[in-house]
Amino acid sequence: MKPGSPTTTIPITINYGERTLPTDFTPPAPKFTLKFPNKSIETAYRDAIIFGHSQSKVPYENPYVSKHNFFMCYYGIVILYTLFYIFNYVTDNVTKEIFEFQMCFMLGITFINSLVFILAFLGRFLRRLRSDLLQFTYISTAIALIVCDTHIQNWIFGGDPQNCFSCMFGLIMMLAISKFILHTNYLEYAIWSLLIDILFLVVHLQIDRPIELTLCEAGSYLLMVIFETKTFYREEIRARTNFNIVRGCTTIPESDPKKPEDEKPKSEIEEVAIGVRESIEVIETMLDKTPSDLRPKLSKVFDHLNKFMKLLGSKNNIYSTDIEILTKGMDKDDQLFIQQTWSNHNMLEVRRPNKFRTLKTSEVTMKYDVDELIGILKQVGKQWNFNTFFLKECTEGRPLVIIGKYCIQKYRLDEAFNLDDDLYISFLEELEMHYKANPYHNSAHAADVLASFFYFVSKSRLAEYLTEIEILTSVIANLGHDVAHPGYTNRFLINKKDELAIRYNDISVLESMHSAIVFQLMQDSDKNILKHLDTEHWCVARKQIIDMILATDMGRHFDLLGQFRAKTVNNPLKPLDTPEQRIDVMKMSIKAADIGHSAKILDLHERWTLLVCEEFFTQGDLEKKSNLPVSMYCDREATDVTKSQAGFIKNIAVPLYRALNDYLESEDIEKCCIGQLKSNLEHWENSYKRYRLVKNFEDEGPINEYDELIKRYSKQKRCGTQAPKRREIEENAWSD
Repeated sequence: MKPGSPTTTIPITINYGERTLPTDFTPPAPKFTLKFPNKSIETAYRDAIIFGHSQSKVPYENPYVSKHNFFMCYYGIVILYTLFYIFNYVTDNVTKEIFEFQMCFMLGITFINSLVFILAFLGRFLRRLRSDLLQFTYISTAIALIVCDTHIQNWIFGGDPQNCFSCMFGLIMMLAISKFILHTNYLEYAIWSLLIDILFLVVHLQIDRPIELTLCEAGSYLLMVIFETKTFYREEIRARTNFNIVRGCTTIPESDPKKPEDEKPKSEIEEVAIGVRESIEVIETMLDKTPSDLRPKLSKVFDHLNKFMKLLGSKNNIYSTDIEILTKGMDKDDQLFIQQTWSNHNMLEVRRPNKFRTLKTSEVTMKYDVDELIGILKQVGKQWNFNTFFLKECTEGRPLVIIGKYCIQKYRLDEAFNLDDDLYISFLEELEMHYKANPYHNSAHAADVLASFFYFVSKSRLAEYLTEIEILTSVIANLGHDVAHPGYTNRFLINKKDELAIRYNDISVLESMHSAIVFQLMQDSDKNILKHLDTEHWCVARKQIIDMILATDMGRHFDLLGQFRAKTVNNPLKPLDTPEQRIDVMKMSIKAADIGHSAKILDLHERWTLLVCEEFFTQGDLEKKSNLPVSMYCDREATDVTKSQAGFIKNIAVPLYRALNDYLESEDIEKCCIGQLKSNLEHWENSYKRYRLVKNFEDEGPINEYDELIKRYSKQKRCGTQAPKRREIEENAWSD
């Protein structure tokens, strides 16, 4: 879809209390089941549908079905059939035995269902089973109607009925009234209804009854199921979208002291976005109470604020010029000239983007003849704690080439972009050769970042939206994001007046170099992994790669995070339909993957931490030698690693991961990544407290014993000796 092209909109209605707001929006592409990936959000949605505005945590009003009307219809059906059973018995149409069975079975099921209704609608018990229990009432009522059918009873107990009232009327009534009451998902509704139709057909084909009549009734019921399911599907999309909008507008007020520190605004744009949203909520509550003469003016303010909110949620830079508006009404040649000459506007969408496909791991490893690595390669994208150190050992120092080949084949990028093996292997080998033998910023780190990035993709709804070209650019950007890294920070290069800083004007020095080298390698046609792309696709791929690599500049961290969170605040639907939305999430994903070791299990996290500390300390030594200001946490004699790591996780890693997963809503990321971040933070904070306590009893020496052990470990690493285990480190620290 080209920028500016018309989009299909669905009118929906958002209910806040007594006021109804009509809104046009572009809905996200729905999943087949329509269920939210996050189970807690799915449970909240079901609660909102069942309880409505009064008891649900999210103030959402179910506009489709009234529980009052449902109960009237449900008990009306029961009373109708009960009266019919009594009439049949009084007129001697059925035996006493049949009558007693019908009354006991129907009233017994009704009594049980009434208890379930009380527990589900009036109480807050059995929250996780509530939906299943309500579906049980639907199934049990249908079974009761079928089993108590007079034809069936006379077939079981014997008899010749003269006047029978078919159970099909009750089944169709239950089908019509159960949506959004007993069922909250169209797929479950359709499956159970089809099973009931099959049960009706099988049972009635066994009795002495005209087959044509049975088939006619079963066919009519089937047509009703199809029609009602189609209606339910459309209404459920609207209901879930409404729920998402209301949920996104229901937040803890900024003044609430209980609000977590990392959820508070960290940038001006984010603060503005939250302020606009809260102002909309305030005006919304005032509209119904405003005098009629002032209401049009307040409504106009409300509309303007909504427009600003949409703008904040869609623009990367609110101060940038909208070229489409600027050139509107111009001659087509003038429009094209201005767009090409005075604008950095790059078209992100391409014609007919294709969704990526995957191969089985066994197929990939067979093609690459690396069966011995199947155990570790199959973990890529599936296992968060991917051990890149082990991959490096198994591949004799070639982790980047192996994991790059694996991902290219796994996601069928060689087929999609006509890449022969020699071409992309040559590119990957040349890319790995340009990585330097730094303690931390080396090819193993690049491989680890790629594995972490694809974990975010495969364990979230991002996998449903990324296109083939976006997967390809992600592989290139992740593997090349630190190529030729010298082992020093941008700040050091700028203070040193290094040639790189001069060349790139002190702006994202290293990141600009990394992206430039990636494309310099592609100048060789034998290594040009993008050689088969046409100009349009090549421009898209280049921009995506550069954007992702530049996003890893920690100097831009808070700006990028603030912009992303501001967009999330103003776009509660969290869509991934447009390339602009996906590239925003891809940039956050590569940033999170770049510092992913902070969220790995403690053994891996500590090992990466010691390597990055050694790299920092080497820079600090050089800064001292060059009479330059020593960068923070780069002085090996004064740095408290426990304190620095705790601060990094608390202030950098946790807010980034929370912002990313607030958008992706992945339970796996929440549990494996954010949960481990909290555990690692607690470990470093406890270590800091313990060693500060030890230091209070020392008159001299280093700031803590843990730093001495880090230096000792780094020295052992350089000598090729075995790294000490964490437990051994702590035991030695206390014994010393």
